[in-house]
Amino acid sequence: MSTNNSNVSENSPSKTLDNSSSIPLNDHYSSPFYLHPSDNPRNILVSTLLDGDNYQTWSRAMQMALTTKNKLYIIYSDTAAAVWTDLGERFSQGNAAKVYRIRCDIISHLQEQLSIFAYYTKLKALWDELSSYLVLPPCSCGVIKALAEFQLQEKLMQFLMGLNNSFSAIRS
Repeated sequence: MSTNNSNVSENSPSKTLDNSSSIPLNDHYSSPFYLHPSDNPRNILVSTLLDGDNYQTWSRAMQMALTTKNKLYIIYSDTAAAVWTDLGERFSQGNAAKVYRIRCDIISHLQEQLSIFAYYTKLKALWDELSSYLVLPPCSCGVIKALAEFQLQEKLMQFLMGLNNSFSAIRS
């Protein structure tokens, strides 16, 4: 038996976007298929362009943008998931040189004439950039928590080692 939704009142929870959809019309904003009037193909979702060396950064930015627009579900359908995986395999290969450069920048970053705020902000930006390239696999054994604590200690040591000599009392 076919149902005709044209006779259902506007506020009825049984009215759907189309005959095959199970999403009520009054809930259509939460649907991943809903297009807001400001959505169009010319919208730039992320400012970071995929250039072959920045897959991790681009992927994180794109996933956050799609999640914000409630569109990440669409990307992870069967075919799109394979495309996303292929992009990851294809573009996340050449990051060793970039990770090396970031680590060198972190090690050589010193406070010198910078304020504490400017020094820390630059160091934090480098740490964040490095973490976008070093993605750890999920783990339920507790090792990730211990590793995170170790990384925090390393960051503290890096910060303290780069401070000017006037902060030597704090370092000891």
